[in-house]
Amino acid sequence: MNTVFENIIISDIIVCCDIRTAPQEKRIIKNRSSHGLIFSTCGKVNYFHGNKRFYTDPTHLLFIPAGISYSLEGEREDVSYVLNFKCNIPFDEILQLEMPGPDTLDDAEKAVEIFNQKYFYWQTSVRAQLYRIFVSLYQKNTNIPPKHIINCIMFLQSNLGNPELSNDMIAQHANISTIYLQKEFIRYFGISPHRYLQNLRISRAKNLLISHQMSITEICFATGYTSVYHFSRMFKRLTGLSPSAYRKKNIYAL
Repeated sequence: MNTVFENIIISDIIVCCDIRTAPQEKRIIKNRSSHGLIFSTCGKVNYFHGNKRFYTDPTHLLFIPAGISYSLEGEREDVSYVLNFKCNIPFDEILQLEMPGPDTLDDAEKAVEIFNQKYFYWQTSVRAQLYRIFVSLYQKNTNIPPKHIINCIMFLQSNLGNPELSNDMIAQHANISTIYLQKEFIRYFGISPHRYLQNLRISRAKNLLISHQMSITEICFATGYTSVYHFSRMFKRLTGLSPSAYRKKNIYAL
C-alpha cells in the first residue's frame, strides 16, 4: 500500500456515533480535535472548507483530518455514521472518497455499535473495523496521494515559518524533480505546490489568530511571510477578511 493510508496507526478511539442532519440544517466545526471518517446512510450532506465543497451520500464518504475548521449543510435528510479517532496521518485537507461497497457501511455501523456497547476489548474491536475500512478504501480509491507527496506535505508543515521555502527545496527533499512535484500536486489537489503552501500558512495563521495572544506582525513572521502588507493581502484573498477582522469575528468562539 503506497498511499497515505499505507502505514496508518490508529492510536486512540475518540467517539463513534450516528448523527441526523435535516435538509438545510447548518453546523460550523472549528479546529476539529480528531481525525474522522463520515458516512451517509441515506441522504446527502455538503461540507465546505476554504473555497472547496465536498459531500457525503450513500456512494461517497469523507476523511476529515484533525485541526481544520469547516461547515456543513444538509441537502437531503440523512443519518451519518461518524468515526472519530487519533492516528499518525499528517494531513490538512479533506478527502472525498468513493464508497468501496455496502460492506464498508456495515463496518462503520458495526464500529458505532461496538462503541456504544463498550464490551470487553471494545477499543481493539473498533480499531479492527477502522482498519478494515482503510484497506477497502485503498483498494477502491486510486487518487489518494502517494508516500512521496505525503513526505512533501510533512516537509511543508515543518517549514511553514521558513520564508526561503521553494518548490526546488520541496522537490529536493522528496528526491523528485520540480516539474514532477508540480504535476503531482495538480493531480492530487488541483492546485500548485505554491498555492498549497499559501493555504497551509493561512490556515496556521487563522489558528494562531484565535488561539494565541500573538500580534499580527508576530503571526506574519511565524507563518513564513516577511511583509505584514503581503501577509494581510494574502490572508484577505483567501478568507475574505483582514487578519484583524478575522480575529475580532472569531475570538469569542473560543
